Amino acid sequence: MSSPGPPSWPHALSGAALDVDPPTGPDADTPELDDPARYVLGGLLGRGGMGEVRLVWDARLGREVAEKTILNTESGAARRLLREATVTARLEHPSIVPVYDAGRTADGRPCYRMRLVRGRSLAERLADTPEMRARLQTLRGFLQACEAIAYAHARGILHRDLKPANLMLGERGETLVVDWGLACELDTHGRGPAETVGTTGYMAPEQAAGSVLDVRADIWSLGAVLHFILAGTPPPATGPTLPPDAPAPLAAIAARALQPRPDQRYSTADELADDLAAWFEGRRVAAYHTTPWRTLGRMVRVWRVPLAVAAVGVVLVVGAVAHGWSTTLAERNHALQARRTALAERDRARRALGSSLVSQARIAEDQDDQRRAELLAVDALRHLPGDPDALGVLAQFSARARPTRVAHHPLPGCRALALSADAGRVACVAGEAVTLHDRTTGEVVPLVGPADQVGFAGPGGAVLGLHGGRVLRWDDLGRPSPVASGVAGAERITAGNHPQRSLILGHGNTWELSGETATAVDPCVGATGASHLAATSDGGLVAGCTDGRVTLTTSTGELRSHTLPATSGPVMALAAAGRGTELRVAVGTVSGHVHLLDHRLERLETHPFDGGAVRRLALSPDRLAVATARGWVEVLRLGESAPPVRLPGPALAIAWTDAGTRLHVVSHDAATTWSLVEPGPPDHFALGAGVASLTVEARDRLWAATLGDGRVVVVGRDGAVGSELRLHDSVAKDAAFAPSGRRLAVGHATRPALDVIDLSTGTSVRSWAVPKVRRLAWVAGGPLLVAAYAPGLLAFDPETGAPVPLDGVEPTLVVDLESTTDGRGAVVLDTLGTVSRLHPSAPTELRRVAVLPTGVAVAATPDTTLVAHRDAVTVISGTGRRRLELGVHDVLEVATSPGGDRFATAHLDGQVRVWATADGRLLARLRGHQARTVALAFRDGGRSLLSGSWDGSVRSWSLQALDLAVEELAGTVEAAWGTDATSLLDPSLAEPAAPSVP
Repeated sequence: MSSPGPPSWPHALSGAALDVDPPTGPDADTPELDDPARYVLGGLLGRGGMGEVRLVWDARLGREVAEKTILNTESGAARRLLREATVTARLEHPSIVPVYDAGRTADGRPCYRMRLVRGRSLAERLADTPEMRARLQTLRGFLQACEAIAYAHARGILHRDLKPANLMLGERGETLVVDWGLACELDTHGRGPAETVGTTGYMAPEQAAGSVLDVRADIWSLGAVLHFILAGTPPPATGPTLPPDAPAPLAAIAARALQPRPDQRYSTADELADDLAAWFEGRRVAAYHTTPWRTLGRMVRVWRVPLAVAAVGVVLVVGAVAHGWSTTLAERNHALQARRTALAERDRARRALGSSLVSQARIAEDQDDQRRAELLAVDALRHLPGDPDALGVLAQFSARARPTRVAHHPLPGCRALALSADAGRVACVAGEAVTLHDRTTGEVVPLVGPADQVGFAGPGGAVLGLHGGRVLRWDDLGRPSPVASGVAGAERITAGNHPQRSLILGHGNTWELSGETATAVDPCVGATGASHLAATSDGGLVAGCTDGRVTLTTSTGELRSHTLPATSGPVMALAAAGRGTELRVAVGTVSGHVHLLDHRLERLETHPFDGGAVRRLALSPDRLAVATARGWVEVLRLGESAPPVRLPGPALAIAWTDAGTRLHVVSHDAATTWSLVEPGPPDHFALGAGVASLTVEARDRLWAATLGDGRVVVVGRDGAVGSELRLHDSVAKDAAFAPSGRRLAVGHATRPALDVIDLSTGTSVRSWAVPKVRRLAWVAGGPLLVAAYAPGLLAFDPETGAPVPLDGVEPTLVVDLESTTDGRGAVVLDTLGTVSRLHPSAPTELRRVAVLPTGVAVAATPDTTLVAHRDAVTVISGTGRRRLELGVHDVLEVATSPGGDRFATAHLDGQVRVWATADGRLLARLRGHQARTVALAFRDGGRSLLSGSWDGSVRSWSLQALDLAVEELAGTVEAAWGTDATSLLDPSLAEPAAPSVP
């Protein structure tokens, strides 16, 4: 193919600068061109001395280049041209004009060709810019030139002719150092030849004197170019003379580069470039040293005032020094302020991102989406360490057993798929390709031929496919063979894991495969057809019919039927587990309900799900997995009230293995296996009546809640309700465990009685006639204290029931009475604000601790007393008294951890807050109750907290997250859920990069 011809060149173009001085060096010649017709001569770009530059067209590559040649054939000029081409070609740098090739022109003259630079020289640019501000705009290009010269020095090349005319400023902002005709090589000691070559005004003193040179000669020339930029002229012989408006740091750089002695200049071009870069970036310029005394001396020399006016001169100099100093400080302060502003903006962005993550975590918490809530919360803590809302989210879910992702197999974006009965294989249709994925070995087998849907022929059988009204079967090598035809309109292979049968569904029709025949069947027996099928493990078949019925054809041929409520809507999914009388059938509907039926198809229970229509079901003997239309998978433990575990979706197939402990969730791009361990103790107890109090047995084996309907519920450490007592129908106000843990004292708000219950039998062993009870405290080794709705404090011997006299009792109503955390003492608060303690050393004597009239509740460790006010907590210890302002105004109750390092407050809005006792810092904000929270109790040595509310519930909060570092906490959560917390973050909300500031 022929090359395009040269373009119509413009009349005004600039190329590389011309060599005008005679070269030195050995004689040399130039190589012959391999294709003399390759370059087409164009217009003249420049001429000077013994050389000229022309614009030529490179016919081979179709581009414009600059061609430099000599004006005559004198051998010295040819040697010089060859040397220039050779030196320039060795320097591959963005700011050094690249050489393309060298040879001879059509008329035999030596030449070389280089990049065509469109632009103007620095000298031309500065000639048109008399203002200082405009000249300073060329400094970026000058910095590029300094970096190019530093590169050349590192390669052992000295330019020797640096001047504004040899620095080309391109149209795109690039800068090129040209005209390397006087360049020379440095010897092993870094020295060049002793010659007087170069351009007057830009030659270093030693260069003009013909002395031996080194790289500092080029540095002097660069200083002269900088002087030209600042002053518009090269430096005079008497030394640099710069205008007063030249920036002082730049003047200092020029002065150092133009020092007459080489050892006083920059030692390398890199140092010069570093100082220039520092000026651009607002950093300290090494060459610029400013002190008050130096500035004073310079001002004196400049003004040279007569001695008669010396005093006036001193004043002026001092003023100038002060101005310079203040300017320097102002510049420094400006840079520091810019840095502070940038860091503040970054910090604000981080906080905004953290706040957004916290809000999303709270929304996931409200939706009971444990996975999303925990991952968002730990990610929020990375941006907002110690955020109480993020830690509150983790406190709600950390007590629950997390599922663990144990396997993850990527898939190629399946638009249709099937999962084998043992969940070890996945058949996938992605685009036009069909593949079989073995999840155990990782092997992927391509299956030949297209398919619209896939399935498996029996639990361990081959892969079946639907395409064009035909059924295909693939062998072990992935080769298809037709099995049956005549299934036009078939939509999916279902019951593919049936022990004896493979069936196909489509538009209400059902076909059964037998050999190479597809026979129409009617599992709904006369209805309009089946929409979904599921196999039972003993050979039965469950069908979801389009008329709202569910039918079961047993392995013996018996037909059973169940009609769903009309409000359920059409059947969307079926699953079966068990056999015989243990058979259970799960039916998912478009309304988001799952109906659980027994072997007779009688309804056992119904579970609503808020994820929309049910898309997939998997049933084990004790667990139900539901894939919903909103994309997640919920796992419910049957027969328990615990909230479901939510796993990521969306799921195109789900299946249980390993006796219902492993769930396989297959989406279009991955097959994931989750291990679901036995659930831990419940974190939420719906008790059906408002909670009045909570108390924990001394050994932490039991806890009890008294309720507004007269019941007392005793719960074991495993979360199981040990006993539920109903002594009457009024309010069971408070309870206290005996130190042994075998008995429980219960006081009532509307009945003048105190009952002591034997927990082993659940019966009352003693009942005392006392005034209506407000609070109880059973002291180890001491009396049973009773605060009644009457003035004073009562005490009884717990064995005989005889009254015990107390010293120091105030004749006023008691507001609150609590045992100390070790159970060996008690603290009392009355309506006058008197705070008293009963100590183990004096078990019948109350000793006044403080008087705090605004107190509403108390709590105590053996050494510390906490008094809660509506908006604060007062901490009283042996070292004095401290008031911690909480910033809230609705505190109802307070509790302290056994170690006294943190305390909790209950609030009118149902929230619970956990605080640091040392400084009153809010550690966690716990949400979940729907009415006021009135009871609190720490457990597990302060690692968990119980809270009771008028909404009829008790919640258990894990506080372990408060003791873990952020990354340790994040690692635990991310490892369990098998994903990075940042995977839930919208990319547009990613944290900004750190600012680049001085």
